[in-house]
Amino acid sequence: MVTPLRDILRAAARAWGIEPAAHLACARGAWPRIVGEPLAAVSAPLSIRGGRLRVAVNHPAAAQEVRLREGAIAAALNREIGAQVVTEVVAVARRRVPKEDGAAGRRDRGPARM
Repeated sequence: MVTPLRDILRAAARAWGIEPAAHLACARGAWPRIVGEPLAAVSAPLSIRGGRLRVAVNHPAAAQEVRLREGAIAAALNREIGAQVVTEVVAVARRRVPKEDGAAGRRDRGPARM
């Protein structure tokens, strides 16, 4: 019997205690496909804790869009992750939205004024 690589990696991530980071990495990679390029340009997943996905947004209209599409975003991310991980999506104001181009690990400084 052949075990899918995805299942092996998921089990390894769980055993090593990095499963939440793996879920966030998956969410960040899928973000532009799920929300579309225009919204992805002004937003990005920050963290997933206790079923809550925190999304950085740098414009009030982006925050509203995330709130309006919360259910669809959560469902699409859960399909990408392969588990029911995201139950709530919350927009968080930021001056800068983290990008995947080497900015990982650098924290944004404070909320944006809205």
